[in-house]
Amino acid sequence: MAKRKNSSRHGHSGDPRKRAADEQARAQAEATPELEDEVGAALEAGHPIDIVMLASSLIAGLDPDVRSPDDGGTDRLPRPEEFVRMFLDSSDPRLHVLAWTVARLLPDARLHHEVDAAVTPGVVPAWLLPLADAVVVGAWQTTDPLRDSTDIVVSLRVGEFDLSVIGLVDFNSEGALKDGFVVPAPLTAVQEALSASGETGMEAWDLPPADARTWLADAIGVGRTTEPPFESDSWPQARPLVEWALRLCPPGGQGRVRREWSQQDIEKLVAEFAAAPEGAVVADRAARAVLVDALHGLARDTSADPQLISAVRIEVGLGFLWPTTLHHDLDTLLGLPDLLGPYVRWAHGSRGIPADDTEQALAAIAHFRAAYVRDVAEANAEDGDYDRP
Repeated sequence: MAKRKNSSRHGHSGDPRKRAADEQARAQAEATPELEDEVGAALEAGHPIDIVMLASSLIAGLDPDVRSPDDGGTDRLPRPEEFVRMFLDSSDPRLHVLAWTVARLLPDARLHHEVDAAVTPGVVPAWLLPLADAVVVGAWQTTDPLRDSTDIVVSLRVGEFDLSVIGLVDFNSEGALKDGFVVPAPLTAVQEALSASGETGMEAWDLPPADARTWLADAIGVGRTTEPPFESDSWPQARPLVEWALRLCPPGGQGRVRREWSQQDIEKLVAEFAAAPEGAVVADRAARAVLVDALHGLARDTSADPQLISAVRIEVGLGFLWPTTLHHDLDTLLGLPDLLGPYVRWAHGSRGIPADDTEQALAAIAHFRAAYVRDVAEANAEDGDYDRP
């Protein structure tokens, strides 16, 4: 058991603002006795998942992204390193274990050495020590048929334990990481669980860990700029743990590759549709022009493949995009939902999309049709641009 330190081995800063921050960190650490109990319960579990999630949550709570926008920077949150040092100054060995774990999740090799030198040998349980030497053993990706989102899994080995990091990338939110969490299971178990979700037509493949790192790092970056930020029971609390896992992956991988659909690409696609039996609805040149512009706007503003139109993208498109960006004859524009139904059936059929997904997209067209007609009519009343060819 570590001995009580009468004075800090880390020294004191001459900067009064730094001293104030240190005192604030010390006061917060000492004012939460339940933290020791949480650490104790996590250690009694005898598995890394509980203590690393506790450490990750602490780091996430100190992230600048969670600060109130109106604090003006005057109420500075302590940095995680400051909490680590406060925990090391405690007489409670449980807090020393938390300090060691927090430090391991941070990308600071000097802090690692500092904490290793400060923690009494034997305080960190033998089953937790391999966290310092965790290795990536695989990565995997699974995507729904209409490419609304993708799950990326990075599997780690920590001594005798398995941890799998799972990130949900939402393509309808500019590729932001919508949710992320860690489970105490090997990759095979996660694959079985995700594959048994009941959704038909899911695609899956092994992913180089370097690619998984780039995918998830990019998605986390987009998510940090999303307003309001995505939150769940585990996110953003798990973000420091996910970022730690990504740093264990090799760099230099390839992330998401987004195709840019040109006007000419869309015109060719609609011409193929027009040549099919379902395409009789765009025999009129004006109707075809409306569909081309609608699909081009959808591909541009939602980064979607125009043949993979989902119910979610219908909601986005009919509710916000097309009524305000298309400039056509009003009657033709109001008929857009009548063009979309046959087009969706044709496009999904040509790509082998499961019938359930097609029916959901068609149901979304029907559901949002009235709101779309209202929005277009109101926009036409306010702006005469809809009669422009």
